[in-house]
Formats: sequence, C-alpha cells, structure tokens
Amino acid sequence: MTALLVGLLVGGGGVGAAWALTGPGEDAVASGPASDAQGACAALAGSDESTYAAKGTEGEVALHRWNGAVVPAEAAAAGDPAHEPLAEDR
Repeated sequence: MTALLVGLLVGGGGVGAAWALTGPGEDAVASGPASDAQGACAALAGSDESTYAAKGTEGEVALHRWNGAVVPAEAAAAGDPAHEPLAEDR
C-alpha cells in the first residue's frame, strides 16, 4: 500500500513538473479581447464581399461567415475600447 502511494505521488509530481516546464503548448487557446478580434478576422478571411448578395449556397456561406464574425467582434469591443472600430464596421 505504501509503495502504491509513493508511486502515485512520484508519478503525479513528474507529470506536474513536465507540464510546468513545457508550458501550455501551441494548441492552447488564448482568451481576451485580442483573441476575440483575431477570431472575428479569421471568420472573414478569404471572404469576397461580392458574394454576400449571391443567390444559393455561395451567398448563404458568405452570410454565415459574416454572422460568425459579428459576435467575436462585439466581444472584442466590449473587452477593449481599442477594438470598437471592428464592431462598428458591420
């Protein structure tokens, strides 16, 4: 029983130390106004404004991308006034 407890403590300590030394990794998602602004821009990346009025699937996809950018832009503006122009350009 003592060996099990020691093994768990040493193993847990090793995992904790490795995590602390390597950081959160590249897959960590940032939070805050800057991240929200990047999300809004990413939602519109590669979009073509001329497709907003297009009929069918092309127009539908364009409007979904636009809608997907609105909320993160508003969140960025609410968190940092410097991002207000991003939310106002809707």
